[in-house]
Amino acid sequence: MRSQPRTTYVLGAGASLHAGYPLAQALGTALSDWVEQTRPAGCGYRKSIARLRELYGNLDNFEAIMTDLLQIRPPADRLTDIERPSVIWDIPEAIIEWFNTIRHLPAPLYDQLAQHHTSSGDTVITFNYDLGIERSLRTTGRWEINGGYGFQITDAKPPGTLLPAGLGIPAIQ
Repeated sequence: MRSQPRTTYVLGAGASLHAGYPLAQALGTALSDWVEQTRPAGCGYRKSIARLRELYGNLDNFEAIMTDLLQIRPPADRLTDIERPSVIWDIPEAIIEWFNTIRHLPAPLYDQLAQHHTSSGDTVITFNYDLGIERSLRTTGRWEINGGYGFQITDAKPPGTLLPAGLGIPAIQ
């Protein structure tokens, strides 16, 4: 018998906007801006982003652009056999590097949720691609990676590595 009711929190897409992460619909343009502002002119990321802008004009529909690249659909089919693999490699690498610059920024809404609204036994489900809520819950001592996703981890990946989208059902300690 439980002494108090448990709560499930569902964090939808966009919950990480306050922590500096872009909405999915703005990912391409925001990535392009970050690359342009922070990477040197000869950087492969900049070349790949510039090439995509040449082909598409803008990066507003980034999901469709990535699908075109992977399925070799127009206008991505105009990339050479050397360009296409480079672009496919550069884009995720740029996102990883960019997100690594964001992940240490404050996430005050996650902190507030973890500190003032969650209790032992609650569940948080997130559809976001960052680890901000996990960091906030861990800081409060209410979550650990080993067992926090609903299973025991014997060879954990370091935080910030790519995990499948939507993975994140931390059980709060």
